[in-house]
Amino acid sequence: MILAACGAAPVQPMIVSTTEPTQSARELPPIDTEAPSTPTFLPYPKPDVTATAEPSAAGPEALPGIGSGGIISSFQNRFTGDLLSGQNAYSFQTTRNTEFRFLMYLPKGFDLQKHWPLILFLHSSLEEGSDLNRLKQRSLPAKLETEADFPFIVISPQISEGFWFEYINSLEDLLDQLENTLPVDNRRIYLTGFSLGGYGTWAYARQHPERFAAIAPVAGSLDEGTDFVVPANICNMESIPVWAFHGANDLNVNPAEANRLVDALAKCGDEARITIYPETGHLLSGELSYADPALYDWFLAHHK
Repeated sequence: MILAACGAAPVQPMIVSTTEPTQSARELPPIDTEAPSTPTFLPYPKPDVTATAEPSAAGPEALPGIGSGGIISSFQNRFTGDLLSGQNAYSFQTTRNTEFRFLMYLPKGFDLQKHWPLILFLHSSLEEGSDLNRLKQRSLPAKLETEADFPFIVISPQISEGFWFEYINSLEDLLDQLENTLPVDNRRIYLTGFSLGGYGTWAYARQHPERFAAIAPVAGSLDEGTDFVVPANICNMESIPVWAFHGANDLNVNPAEANRLVDALAKCGDEARITIYPETGHLLSGELSYADPALYDWFLAHHK
């Protein structure tokens, strides 16, 4: 019930800048408060996969043909809320009887007869809590507030505290239910996250490399204890194309760690690359990454 509201050729790592910061963050210290102007989010070109309806300034509206049985009745048995275009709040009861709250974006004109690619976005520590509106302040959810024809289903769950690796089982439950009840193209499920969510992206993909067609960790790393080391079994991820992003002046998460992970994956034969933004700190790297249409073109170019 809605409770309301493949194989690409290996490439070498691409380094935009090799400047290293002065601090590595093992416990994710408070995020630096850099205040350069954030970029304007660029509109994503309207692709063939979306419907032809034009955006409306009137806000979200019920999507046509939804709510009258079949696949959507099954969806509503596990979720709360009406299915609306745009980005809206929903909740989900996991198989462990815990509530998992999330934003779901559906393009205007969402068509049940098509199979849609899906992006799972994991937020930073700044968005932890119980107010889903906090997610809309930055990164991909902020971009989606002004998008009507973004060519993906986008799922942005929220955790109240802790680390994303502690919630991987709940994320698996959520994705399983979405695949079973909405027309998700399971060959084109993508994972990305910023900061704390960047750590979660690396951890989730390492634990379930079979789940995703490609991943894009932003300003994140992979924890292996007090001192960073590249995991011995990093090549278990060799089937997943990776595009990492980082700011050269990130004082929260050392970009050298992401670079070492990408370099190790490239040596495994994976398609792995990294973009490091020169003279950019922690917060702004997330805004630059998600504002770039090239990231979403890259996602759509990959499938299992």
